[in-house]
Amino acid sequence: MKRIVVIGGGGAGTGTATNAIQFDRSLDVTLITEFEDIAYSPCGIPYVFGRDIKKFDGLFLQPLEFYREEMGINLKTETVVEGIDIEKGAVYTTDGEEYPFDKLILCTGWEYEVPNLDNVDLDGVIFIKNIRRAMEIDDRLDNVKKAVVWQAKPLGVELIEALPKRDIETHLVDSGSWLMSEFADADMMEPLQSHLVDDLGV
Repeated sequence: MKRIVVIGGGGAGTGTATNAIQFDRSLDVTLITEFEDIAYSPCGIPYVFGRDIKKFDGLFLQPLEFYREEMGINLKTETVVEGIDIEKGAVYTTDGEEYPFDKLILCTGWEYEVPNLDNVDLDGVIFIKNIRRAMEIDDRLDNVKKAVVWQAKPLGVELIEALPKRDIETHLVDSGSWLMSEFADADMMEPLQSHLVDDLGV
């Protein structure tokens, strides 16, 4: 029996694990993620904040039980990888466990950049990636009057569109000259930028 270990429980990691099982049911597939949940897109979180999507449940492709019971994936949530031995073919986690593999697939996704500023650890400074943390934040948004979003990357742009829908005065701080300047030309972003400023008051 071939053993596959997938590190990362986002869309890529979950899709890889389920596709492997669907291709060959004899495979022993283990998926390891540091978070409590898998198979959701952080990019959908702002749409719940803005109430375009009514509940966080709408961001999940399937419940955890589907992947464990229906797909037969050895799912390890809230588990952090601390080492990989390629020659031995093993993954080591902080809880002392060892997961041998014939194939290792890394799907760890993106990591947010913590700004090199004072007081970034204050209670009002939040980072959007973990959906459980986003649920806690959502409960607090009804009492938020003003917000500053740092970086006009895709998730940041989604946030500055969502927050005004909750009657939150929203500001954007970014080093670029226009929205998503790393990914798109200014003329492409101009209509969106005008909408955010003129219609939503960002």
